[in-house]
Amino acid sequence: MRSQSILGATRTEPAEAFDRRPVVLSGLTPDSWGQSITNPQSSLRSRYDGITLVFCTGVIMAGYRKDSSWLHGTTRYWDKLACAGTSTSGSEFALVYDHKNRSAEGWKIYRLRGISIGGLARLTEAGSLPKSSATRRKAVEKRPSTSCGSRS
Repeated sequence: MRSQSILGATRTEPAEAFDRRPVVLSGLTPDSWGQSITNPQSSLRSRYDGITLVFCTGVIMAGYRKDSSWLHGTTRYWDKLACAGTSTSGSEFALVYDHKNRSAEGWKIYRLRGISIGGLARLTEAGSLPKSSATRRKAVEKRPSTSCGSRS
């Protein structure tokens, strides 16, 4: 990565996934299922129509540093990821993303802060999820995925 100095200011290129520093969180335990950093960002935007921007980084689980991540080939997998972003309403949010199995939809979120689930999933005027989201979710649940890693 190159940086240029312009009148005393430094301009740098955007951070890549491997440039992100992990965060340390307590109260979490490993489950041996993991995900690379970039897939959760896409998965969150696909499941929740109300997300405009999301950024994820690895989580080092306090007391489980060695089990928090592992390498498979050249890809680092994280047992848990910390994600933050903004919604279509302009609200900022933070959450923990946790992949649970090989399914593309085999993940959950918890420790959601700054917004409700309803704020992440834009509601229709009738107060329900858009039909396109529900239909897409059902179709994806049936599809197997190899985008996650198991530490076996």
